[in-house]
Amino acid sequence: EYVPEKEGYDFEGWLPELPMVMGAADTELQAQWSKKNYHVTVNTEHATVDEFTSPVPFESSLELNVRPADGYHFASWSDGSLENPRHIVVVKDTVLEAMVAPNEYTLSLMDGDRVLKNLVVAYGESVTDALVDYVPEKTGYQFVGWTPRLPMVMGAADDTLVAEWGKRLFQITLDTIGAPGRVETDFENPIPFETVI
Repeated sequence: EYVPEKEGYDFEGWLPELPMVMGAADTELQAQWSKKNYHVTVNTEHATVDEFTSPVPFESSLELNVRPADGYHFASWSDGSLENPRHIVVVKDTVLEAMVAPNEYTLSLMDGDRVLKNLVVAYGESVTDALVDYVPEKTGYQFVGWTPRLPMVMGAADDTLVAEWGKRLFQITLDTIGAPGRVETDFENPIPFETVI
């Protein structure tokens, strides 16, 4: 039995109907077709895809629009396409992955109005890891922390941290060797940095 094939279509029969026996004249039969339906699947993390209908008939046109979550941007499709939104013509079952990447933001480390350091940190990345080797220094002061408190991970916006300092304490020792009498002092040790005595 002969069953014709056509890409993207299912054979439904002949028109007119296939006769049981051959008649006394040439006969032409037209194949009848129905479009096959194909499934389209889009996988993604940290994003949503606008709703679309699936399955769809062969050669249907679909628009796929990826909406990244806060802190992310669209990077590419798994087949290399960079278009978003993108239009596809469906000719088979199709699985695509929409890939997104974290945005990068600037974390400004300040001492008052003075910029100590600008760090570029990706959304969701550990801020403590980004600062692991950085301890600010200031003559006569000891670094005690950041205001506001150091976040665990980078948020979805540029951020600023201001260094908090404590004055260093110094011990004053007076050498009276060779000096007659006793030296009177009006200060108590230790003395904070820049104290006038």
